[in-house]
This record gives sequence, C-alpha cells and structure tokens, in this order.
Amino acid sequence: EALRASLPHIESIVQMRRLGMKAHNQRTTLAFDGLYTEPSFLSVFDFPLIAGDAKSALVEPFSILLTESLAKTYFGSTDVVGEVLVRDNGDPYRITGVLRDVPAASHLQFQAVVSYSTLEVLDARNPGKLALNDWSIFTRTYTYMLLGDDMSAASLQQSLNIIHGRFVPTEPNEFGDRADGFEVQALTNINLGRELANEIGQFMPGTTVYILSVLAALIMLIACFNYISLSVARSLKRAKEVGIRRVAGAWRQQLIAQFLTESVLTALLAMAAAWVLLLELIPAFNNLTFVRDMQAEITSEVLFDPWLYLAFLGFSILIGLLAGLFPALSLSAFLPVKVLKGLSQIRGFSALTFRRILIVVQFSLALIFIILTGFIYQQVNFMLQADYGFDRDHLVFVELQDMSYTQFRQKMMSHPSVQSVSAASAIPLGGQTFQRGKTAGMDNNLSICVLAIDEHFIDDLGLSLLAGRNFDPARATENQSIILSEKAVRDFGFASPQDAIGKVVILEETQPHTVAGVIKEFSFRKLSSAAPPLALRYDPGWFRYAAVRFHGMQLPDMLAHLRATWQDFAQAPPLRYVFFDEHLEAQYASMRDTIYILSLTSAFAILIACLGLLGMVIFGIETRTKEVGVRKILGAGVAGLVLLLSRSFVQLLVIAAVIAVPLCLLMTNVLLQHFSQRAPLSVGLFVWPVLALLVVAIVTIGSQTIRAALANPVNVLHRE
Repeated sequence: EALRASLPHIESIVQMRRLGMKAHNQRTTLAFDGLYTEPSFLSVFDFPLIAGDAKSALVEPFSILLTESLAKTYFGSTDVVGEVLVRDNGDPYRITGVLRDVPAASHLQFQAVVSYSTLEVLDARNPGKLALNDWSIFTRTYTYMLLGDDMSAASLQQSLNIIHGRFVPTEPNEFGDRADGFEVQALTNINLGRELANEIGQFMPGTTVYILSVLAALIMLIACFNYISLSVARSLKRAKEVGIRRVAGAWRQQLIAQFLTESVLTALLAMAAAWVLLLELIPAFNNLTFVRDMQAEITSEVLFDPWLYLAFLGFSILIGLLAGLFPALSLSAFLPVKVLKGLSQIRGFSALTFRRILIVVQFSLALIFIILTGFIYQQVNFMLQADYGFDRDHLVFVELQDMSYTQFRQKMMSHPSVQSVSAASAIPLGGQTFQRGKTAGMDNNLSICVLAIDEHFIDDLGLSLLAGRNFDPARATENQSIILSEKAVRDFGFASPQDAIGKVVILEETQPHTVAGVIKEFSFRKLSSAAPPLALRYDPGWFRYAAVRFHGMQLPDMLAHLRATWQDFAQAPPLRYVFFDEHLEAQYASMRDTIYILSLTSAFAILIACLGLLGMVIFGIETRTKEVGVRKILGAGVAGLVLLLSRSFVQLLVIAAVIAVPLCLLMTNVLLQHFSQRAPLSVGLFVWPVLALLVVAIVTIGSQTIRAALANPVNVLHRE
C-alpha cells in the first residue's frame, strides 16, 4: 500500500510470495508449488486463463487457480471451476479458474496461484508471523511494477530510494539482514542479468553465458592467430609459386583473392567439421545441470532452423576473411619474409617476439584450464568421499506424500531385507527449514535450521548423542522437546552440551522448547557452505520422508517389497524415492558440469597451443635450414642439432609454466574460501599437468626438429 500511495505513475503493482501446499480431494492427495499473488497478476502478465473470470478470480480469500496439468491430475479434466481442494491444515480452497501450463522458458514457474488476500486471513490468525507489513523482512515478497508511459526506470529508481529511506529500518533485522537499497530490474533483463540471491523463479545468470562466450571467443581468437602463424610459416615454400605467377603477369589483387579464397574454404571445412562435432556434443550439453534446470535444451527445432545455418555460414566466411587477410597480403607481396617483419608494428614487438608471447599465453591458458579442472575434480571427489558424520551406505529416502508413516514403517520392517526405517522432514543435503530461535537471555534471534525426526532417526543414521536423551513418543509433551547440534549449543551461548540440557529455546517467538539432548555435529548441508546451527524436533506432522536402510546384498528384494508396500495404500500417488548416494551426487552436479566444460576447453586449448607451437617451429626451421646443413657438414650430431633447434621453444614452455602455476595457486586459494571443508592442495596437482603438457609440446617440437636434423645437407646447400 505504501508503494501504491507513493508511486502514482505506476499503472499496476503485483506482489507475490512463494507457495508450497499439500491438498486433497476425494480422488487424490498432492503436494505442489505455486504463488500467492494479487488480482493484477492476470492483467500484468499474459498467462492465459482458459476458465474463470480474470477480474474476480483472485479477489476472495482462499481462491485458487490451477494449471491445466494439475487440474487434470486432481479431477481428470479442466472443467473444475467451483470445485474445492482441502489443504492439509483443513482450510478449503475454492477453484476459481484454470491457467494454461506455464511455458518452460518462463521466469515464473508455478502449478497453482492463490489469492494474496488469503495471506491476510492467515496472518490475522497468527499476527505478525507472516510479516506482511514488516519492511525489515524483505526476502519473502517479490514486487513487479508496470510503468506508465510518463515514468522511466531511472525516475522509478529515484522514487524507490526515497521510499527506502522513509520506511526501511537502518538496523539489521532479527536474522542479521539489512536492505541497503532497492534496485530496479527490467523483466527482460532477468534472464542473462545479474545473479541475485533468493530469486523467485528460474533464470540463466548472465555471468554463465558471458564466461562461456569469453572461453569460445578466446579459443577462436587464438585459433585465428595460429592460422596466421602457420600460413606465414609456410609462406617461404610458396615464395617461388608467387614469384612465378607475378612474373607471368598475375596482379597482386588476384593473388590476394586466391589466398583469401583458400582461407575461407578452410574456414568452411572447419565449420563442417565443427557441425559434426556439435551433433555429437549436443546430448552432453543437454545433460548439463544448468541447462536441464532452465529447460534450455537444444532441440531439433532449434538445430535445423535455417537462420542458424545462415548465421554459421556468415560467421565462417567472416572468420576466414579476417584470419586470411594478413597471410594473403604477405604472400602476395612477393617477398613474404620481408613483409613478415611488418608484424613487428604490433605494440612495438618484432614478429618473432609477438609469436613467442602468443605461444607463452596459449600454453599458460592451457595449463590454467588443466590445473583448475584437476582442482575442481579433486574437490568434488573429496566432498563425495568425505565423512558427513552419519552412515550413508545402503540408504534410500522415500517421499511419504501424506501416507501414514506409522503404517509404512510397520510394513517395511516386516521384510528381512530392511534393516531399519526412520522419518524426517527433509533429506540431508536437501532442502532445509529455518526458524527464528533464542534463549531467555538473548536480545536477537538466531536463524536456526530445524529438522523434524522420529525416535529412530538418530540410531538409523548412526548419529552420536553427546548429552541428554533421544526422543520418546511416550512422553505427552515430547513435541516441546528439542535436540541441538554442537554449533547450536555454542551459538546459543551454553557452556557445554551438558549445560544445555534442560534449558529453554524459544522458536518463532512463541514456541518454547526444552533441550532434551545434544548430538555430535554432522553435515546436513553441502560441504561447500558452512554448517548452520541445527535443532531436531519431534513433530510427526512434519514428516515428509522415510529413511529406509537395507542390507547391502538384498537391494532387489527391498525394492520389490517397497513397491508392494506402497501399492497397499489406497489411492497412493506414484512412488517417489531416491538413493542417498545418487542424491549426494546430484548436489554437486553443477561442479561436475564445470569439470566437463573446463575439460573440453583444456583439450581445445592444448590442441590450439600445439598447432601454434608447430607453426613457430616450422618457421624457425625453414629460416635455419642452411645453418643446420653447415653444422652437419662440420660434424654436428643429430642429438646436438635437435637440442639446438628445440631449446628456445622449451624455454617458452618453462616461462608459461612459471606464469601459470603461481596464478593457479592464487586462484585455487581464492576458490577454497568458498568451501567450509577443503581437500588439501597437493604438489601433484601442479606438477603433473606441467609435465604432461611439456611431453605433448616436446613431441610436437620433435616431430619437426628431428626431421630437420636428419635431412641431407647436400639437398639444402647444393644451390650455394
């Protein structure tokens, strides 16, 4: 309301909050995600309403719009306006409309939309809990504004700065967060825009695309330089051809056209080869985590778009012309060695110095890519094999989906393949719930991770109690007990685990809980982030997953029994389960993607660097053939000649290593700051890539220097 009153030139404002909901009808029970939002949502955004009245659909409290697919899942059709869904807390929600399914590319993804006025009713039941009017709790509400013709984004930003100064507290809120300002972001800039925390929907960070684009541009640029280097290096052998054609009357423009044509044809052949390689790499690209999350897979519709072919064709011709221009000018000048010296005008370096610098840069980049790939691979393996503080072997988590946990456990435990069954509100390393918590002597709340478990969970996962007791369902007030982690004990200011027993922790300002026990610290979140304080509660209403531990050799029997048990439940939704080792792998999938991308980049970088080195070696040998011939006549051996011709190039590789290794050491130390637990850096991480690259480079150098050293000096000097 403050925004509406302060911004009269805004045509419309839409507020949104995330919605996570479980509801049932007579047919089924489902959990789904959605949005709380205002009636203006349907006029500001163009999500089509195929049933219901757009003006009134989101006005009344407990009104809900379903997407087509969700409506069909609940009722078998989309003719559902007026039907009722009952939420798990007993509130009835009246269906007032049906929306078309949200496009995969949309920033906003939802299965249902609930009227924002519903939140006002819910907030009235527990005043202040939802913080609808609390400016200090700024991470829950998302606001979209439709600007009028007479208002620009810049003027809106100025107005928001004034509003921020007027309404937003300058002190941090109870979680230690503070809104330093409001920033306007155009809807069209969300995708490929800044990577913001706590986004309401999916988006592709601009940094991801920019980094991939820079890597591609860097490889393309180096490839062009290498083409120039190789072309000029071979120009000495084409000098006679150019001379004869010039004597025969060929114009320089004709020679330039010929060499540019050769360059363009080479680029077109490279494009054809790249297209074949692209077809092979598309499945791997589509399998990248960020591509799947964004549903940005390359489809046949995109792949066979004629405009894409035209773009590739035009780009290839342009690259061919740019890369071939300098060699064409050099070769057509009749004295290519003399023209080659013109390259020395680049930033004051000689042609030879320029190419040496290029070689050093190429091999430095190749080494950096290889070492970073090894570093990330080492970190991922470390995190996959690390001790998380609990027994994670032979463990599968089954999503209960509102089925009776007690009945499920009884049936599962009746089979000999099942070792134990316990319940929890979340999977370790999965989603977490945070609540405010404090003790009587604290002024501010802590943000504490809360996990609901049953009395079997601690033993099932092999957790250790340091003080106190486990949960006991026989106690009438056990839902008011709490078990803390070691970090929670420290953060709440207790002197020791034993000192915490019997103390009271208040959650969400109004829920006192007595500390019944303290457990040894275990990793409930990924190792890349610091562990928060953790509180375990006994609350069967929160149980969402059953943790089933099975005997290792009896997996097929356990799965068969699990499926049979699930089918015994009436109106059971589809069975959903995940093995913990697969769940653990999925948590680090984005890092696997990084390894894959860096590995490909490293391979291309090594290939291109070796081609550049090959061009420089060829040029160096072509200009020293007479020297080699004279030395052989004077008694020089093959080994000595190979060493003579190779020494300067090996020196360049050593310089590249001297540059790359310290840079990588600095970069890896910076990256390690983002991991709460880290794999130690080993000498081999830096030494082996250097040695491997040296071997590849020496083989490249040797392929030419040995041939030159073995050449008959008579063939070189017979014209002298």
